[in-house]
Amino acid sequence: MAKSGVVTAERTKRVAPHFFENRGNKNWKLTVYTDEGPKEFVGIDYRIESQFGHVVNVVQTDENGNPLFDHPVYHEAPGTIVVAWGRDIFVEGHIRIAVVAEERPHVTVPEDQKTIPSEPIKFFHLPMGFSEKLENEKKTGVRELKHETGTLRDAIIKIEKPDCPFLNGSPALLSSWNDIVFIEVDLDKIKELKALKEKAEPIVKAEYMPIKELMSLIMWGGQMWDDGDILFRDGLSLAALMIFFATKPQLWRW
Repeated sequence: MAKSGVVTAERTKRVAPHFFENRGNKNWKLTVYTDEGPKEFVGIDYRIESQFGHVVNVVQTDENGNPLFDHPVYHEAPGTIVVAWGRDIFVEGHIRIAVVAEERPHVTVPEDQKTIPSEPIKFFHLPMGFSEKLENEKKTGVRELKHETGTLRDAIIKIEKPDCPFLNGSPALLSSWNDIVFIEVDLDKIKELKALKEKAEPIVKAEYMPIKELMSLIMWGGQMWDDGDILFRDGLSLAALMIFFATKPQLWRW
């Protein structure tokens, strides 16, 4: 049985010469801004890349190989999402989960998605990050947990992965996957967390949040604190939490 697939723009133009012309403004358009002014390109093959990933354009086809539409695809460098948790030392039978808050100045206002807010929107999310050379997902998880929350190795009790330890944040646009690791910590050994404020990664808050507060935050969308709203609407974090509780239903108590 034939299956749908993706092809390049050049191949599309060979098999369907008028495909891009007939689609008009439904095509994705690449605009390059130069000293001479903007230059627009439609129906070309391009690649934008850095050490953190690359973006290419593709044309999706039906099961017979006929082109349907073009769209960009983002392939992100390997990375790991960390669900770090510990048993609450104040509420017996409950747990806390590590979250960090970070500014995302490129995100638009939810009610008006063409407007960049005057103040960057802050998002709660789980610790996560790209893997460094020769790192496996567990080493990446431990390093990112320390980097983003200050959790040291001697506080870690156990590192494990779910049966299917992969997560694609948006299959419509992402061709790559993130790894997921679960890290159990001893909260009694963690006295204080200090948000790491770096130029490249403006983390403004880090904490092991009680699960009851976390669930309320997810339900209502965010919380207020001294420096403004923090939203919990990060898709990767929400998906990873769902996988965590599906894997460990005995911890779902709040």
